[in-house]
Amino acid sequence: MRKILQNCSPSLRDALNGAGIKTVASLMCCDADVLAKKGNIDREELQVLQKSVRLQFSSLPVCGSDFLDTITSTFCILSTGCDNWDELLDGGLYSGEITELVGAAGSGKTQACMSIASSVTLNLEKNALYIDTGGAFSSQRVQEIICEKDASLSEQDSIASLSRLRCVQAFDVFSVLDCVETTKRHINQEDDPFYQDLRLIIVDSVAAIITPILGGQQISGHTMMVHLARQLKSLAVDYALSILITNNVVSDSSVAGSVKPALGQTWAHFPNTRVFLQKNLAHSMVNQAHRASKERIATVTKSSRQPLQISTTFYIGSAGIMSLPVSR
Repeated sequence: MRKILQNCSPSLRDALNGAGIKTVASLMCCDADVLAKKGNIDREELQVLQKSVRLQFSSLPVCGSDFLDTITSTFCILSTGCDNWDELLDGGLYSGEITELVGAAGSGKTQACMSIASSVTLNLEKNALYIDTGGAFSSQRVQEIICEKDASLSEQDSIASLSRLRCVQAFDVFSVLDCVETTKRHINQEDDPFYQDLRLIIVDSVAAIITPILGGQQISGHTMMVHLARQLKSLAVDYALSILITNNVVSDSSVAGSVKPALGQTWAHFPNTRVFLQKNLAHSMVNQAHRASKERIATVTKSSRQPLQISTTFYIGSAGIMSLPVSR
């Protein structure tokens, strides 16, 4: 309030103080005509002061159609390349959101990530950044998926699709945070064409870099976990990106023989959508000839759009994640 009144005349300052107007809120809510009649206040000077404050601190009005155009131009839904998954996720991966894949080792998390990345670069012709924290990424496997998705793809088109996918190895939380900051800088500075057409960021996996710094003497581990989650959330929202992350499971002591997502309840608040992956053991038991079946079940356990506990079956083939009839 003092800074606002610095450029006012001494008489107006004294009059406002005498009228009990000592906050910005009371200044903007007061009636200039009423105060001019009650005290020695210049009505025009007071109105000029109110207008100055309004112009300085109020947000500019935005046309509804312009706002809608801005939203629709940045918002997008990335198809996963698998019809069953797209139906499960209400269309695919939403920009501005974090989607988390949870499952035990061998449940297909990394295969799903590489398959979705291949679909984005091949079918949508958009760029994807793959942050590999466990050394599980395979360029040969990605190339195989791309070629199997489109058998008629020429070698030149295959190379073009691969060039839209960039992999960064980051084996600790600080390296991942540095990668996030690097991404923001390149997008803001527009100095790298890759980041200007970036639509998907994959972190495979967050548990690999967070679990080692939690518990024991690592008192700052929880803080680092929250900081990473907020940075990923900010990256998704501020730049309209879809972020896909993977997480491991741990034993659930409350229910014998069951598992739950790793990293605890604090982390559980950050993903917008959480999908639990598991092998279809029932299928393997029925079909004795295919005990090593590649069939999987994906179940929605957190979502703001879809009903919880809906599931779909899929299998992992040479072309990545592939559809099977939906079962709910």
